[in-house]
Amino acid sequence: MIFFYKRRMKITGVFLNYAGRFLAQKPVNFVFIPIFIILLFGLIILCLFEYLAFSSKADPFLQEGDIYLHLTRNPLLTILVII
Repeated sequence: MIFFYKRRMKITGVFLNYAGRFLAQKPVNFVFIPIFIILLFGLIILCLFEYLAFSSKADPFLQEGDIYLHLTRNPLLTILVII
């Protein structure tokens, strides 16, 4: 099985070597790594809030015998958020 990944392991080494040289030339580029991770988490949270906003668009209604309000979701907006 290792024979199938032999070429991939060589290419991975080339990419790691290039990344090491890139970061050694300009150490300030290390700052971009945490910024990218923070922005990624911000995008995930933004997508979650967008889903919550679209899913709670309709007026809530109370079902008989239940103490909680229920929402009717718009399936088109839900599909668009998932995409």
